[in-house]
Amino acid sequence: MTRGTKRQAILKAAEELFMSRRFDQVTMEEVCAKAHVGKGTIYRHFENKEDLYSQLLLSGLDELYASLQRRVSANGMPDEELLAIARALQSFYRRREGLFRSLQAVGFRQIMGFRGLREEMCKRHRRIVGLAGAVIASGVRSGSYLSAIPTQTTARIFLAMAREAVRPRDGDGARPVKLERVVSLFLNGIRKR
Repeated sequence: MTRGTKRQAILKAAEELFMSRRFDQVTMEEVCAKAHVGKGTIYRHFENKEDLYSQLLLSGLDELYASLQRRVSANGMPDEELLAIARALQSFYRRREGLFRSLQAVGFRQIMGFRGLREEMCKRHRRIVGLAGAVIASGVRSGSYLSAIPTQTTARIFLAMAREAVRPRDGDGARPVKLERVVSLFLNGIRKR
């Protein structure tokens, strides 16, 4: 295995373990065994378990951003691009449901002790918001969307609505909402009449 392949195998094994049990219940030895690598190998890639977990979350956000970026074209229609972003979110979260749950549950309360993780997660979140914001700004410039709310705020609202539509249901009694309806509701709120 190449260095990059080993790192990916470690991250994949760690994701499976961290998503099936609490952070404190997973050992580095278990990650090594699941990834079929030695302890020395894992420590060449990650300082400790906190670093491994942090890198797992950050690599997931990087993968999500890359997926969203592929869906947005510079000359597309803003309505279609926002729907494409929402669908990319849905696809990512269905494929990586455990990671999605972890990102939602982790919040900032659990990661405060993880050196630098909060700042790195915020940077990645800002990139995702910026991507959606650029699409919304394009709609504002073209005269299709209202500009009453700052673009980045509008983008955060859009992403929150899309996340709510795609989040896994935990027996909370809420019926699933069709993603297209959520995007339509959002667009009805920002379109110029």
